[in-house]
Amino acid sequence: MGFSHQWTVGSAPRPYRYGGASGPTLLDPAIKAPMSAAAEAVSSALGLVGLVSFDFVLAEGVPYLLEVNPRPGATLDVFDDQSGVLFSAHVAACRDEALSLGSLPQQGGRAAGILYADGGSLIPTMAEWPSWTADRPMPGTRIPRHRPVATVFAAGETATAAELNCRHRLEELASMLYGRALETEQNNAKALRPRPERVSAGGQAR
Repeated sequence: MGFSHQWTVGSAPRPYRYGGASGPTLLDPAIKAPMSAAAEAVSSALGLVGLVSFDFVLAEGVPYLLEVNPRPGATLDVFDDQSGVLFSAHVAACRDEALSLGSLPQQGGRAAGILYADGGSLIPTMAEWPSWTADRPMPGTRIPRHRPVATVFAAGETATAAELNCRHRLEELASMLYGRALETEQNNAKALRPRPERVSAGGQAR
């Protein structure tokens, strides 16, 4: 269905952690051809059906197949449309039913990224989340440091522009979440702070 570019979000315990993906990515025919051939050969040999994602690493212009995921991958958000045409086709294929992909017009690029709690453990308190987020945690959920918080989506004229917009939104969401968390913490600290006692004219504290 297409090619996407992944990026990493490194942290001390996980330097190569998945950060997100953007697409569609245009590849040189010399790179695209062997990747397509490998995907088709593996799918045929294993009898795979439906959507399958193939992860490659590109080293000095040579693609190396790392793993095969016989299921819709994280990049489904990059290629599918609002009505879920691709996912519906995946379900139909797995049921051995007739399927129709219809048309999936690609207007510019799209990207999806993961926000991690790298700023410290977090309990999100936002009542309303931006429309460009998904996989939001339940209210009151405590998210340990370095664990996923939510998914962020963005679009752009190109895949590169979409990725840049997505990274900006990731920073924006992190600022919103940690800013609100700090505000809540400060308010709680004020509520728990002992109030000074008032002394009446008779000398009794109250």
